[in-house]
Amino acid sequence: MKISDALQYDPDTGIITWKVGRFTHVKDKEAGWIEASGYRCIMFQGETYKAHRIAWLLHYGVPPVLFNTREEAYAAVSAAHKRIYGEFSPCK
Repeated sequence: MKISDALQYDPDTGIITWKVGRFTHVKDKEAGWIEASGYRCIMFQGETYKAHRIAWLLHYGVPPVLFNTREEAYAAVSAAHKRIYGEFSPCK
């Protein structure tokens, strides 16, 4: 399953929700959790990704190289608040 088949991104709100419900994923519920650093993370197929990176992928259709936020509210995932910086990969 591709990530775009499982998740949907609303660019107006910056919210990523599950398209399908399975296991702990509830359809139409916001995906992921806020980690201690303040970033929202989402687990997909056993890998954990920062939500703002998934938002970029879903919004633009291509993986981000690497980017960081331009604001202090790290949990906000609106594509307008990001800029390109490196490559797409799971959190380490």
